[in-house]
Amino acid sequence: MPGRRGPLAHRQDDHDYQHYQQRDHDHAHHCAGIPAGGLGSRVVLSAHGSPSDSWAATLALTGFHYSGVSKSLSVTGNPGSYFWSNGYAWGTVQVGEGGKGKEAKITVLSGDLALEHFSAGGGKGDFKKGNVVKEGQDLVISLK
Repeated sequence: MPGRRGPLAHRQDDHDYQHYQQRDHDHAHHCAGIPAGGLGSRVVLSAHGSPSDSWAATLALTGFHYSGVSKSLSVTGNPGSYFWSNGYAWGTVQVGEGGKGKEAKITVLSGDLALEHFSAGGGKGDFKKGNVVKEGQDLVISLK
C-alpha cells in the first residue's frame, strides 16, 4: 500500500529523534558557552531538547531578569557582555571595570527600554521615574 511503512520504521524514527535531540542539546550548550563536559550539578537542563532549553541556560548563566512593573533590569556581576530581551526591546549589557570602579553599559539595539532600577551583582543604579533608554542609545552606570 502506498504510504505504508515497514516494521523497522518506528526504530528509525526513534533513532532520528535521539540524534536530533542530542544535536540540539549540544548546540544549546555551545551557544550558552557551557563546556563540553557540562557544569556538573550546577545546571540541570531538560532531558527533552527544545528551543526553550537554550534560553533557560542563557538566563541562568547571565542572571538576567527584567520587571516591567518595577522597571528594573538585573544581570550577573561577572565581567562580560550579555544579551538581554524583555519582549519590547533588546540589546546588550557590558559589565566591567571603568574609570571609577565597576560599571555597566546598557545598549538598546531595538525598541525602547523603560528603566528605573538596574543591578549587576551587588552593584546598583537608580534613575528618575519614567526614565526610558531609546533605541540606539547607550546608558553607562557606575555601580555603587
